[in-house]
Amino acid sequence: MAVADHYESFSFTPQGQETLLLAGALESLDHDLGSRLASYEYLKRDGAEVESMGAAQARFAYRVILMGSAPLTPGGPPMSAGARYLALAQAQRAQPRGLLNDPRLGRWNVGWAKIRTREEPQ
Repeated sequence: MAVADHYESFSFTPQGQETLLLAGALESLDHDLGSRLASYEYLKRDGAEVESMGAAQARFAYRVILMGSAPLTPGGPPMSAGARYLALAQAQRAQPRGLLNDPRLGRWNVGWAKIRTREEPQ
C-alpha cells in the first residue's frame, strides 16, 4: 500500500488534456528547491559576497505504485495497472507540459521530463 494515499490532490493535467489522477498511488516524493547565487571575490579580502539571483529551477520526483484497477481520469472507466501505465507514458510523450498538483506545494506549471518503470516479475 502506498504510504501517502491520503493525498487526494496528487494529479497532473497536460496542457489541453484531461487530468491524470495519481492519488492513492503515491509512495514517495522528492522536492529539489534551490536558489541561484552569484559569488563575488575580491583581492586581498577573505571570503566573498553572495547575491541572490532568484530561484533555481525546481525539480520534483515521485515514486508511484500502480496496482489493481482504478480510473486514471475523473469519471473515467476503471483501468488495469498496465493500461494506466501505458496511458501515462503516452500522455508524457504527447504533451509533457502541464499543471502539477503536488500534495505538499500545491499547483505548479511544470514540464514532465521522464517516466521510468521497474518491474520484478515473480
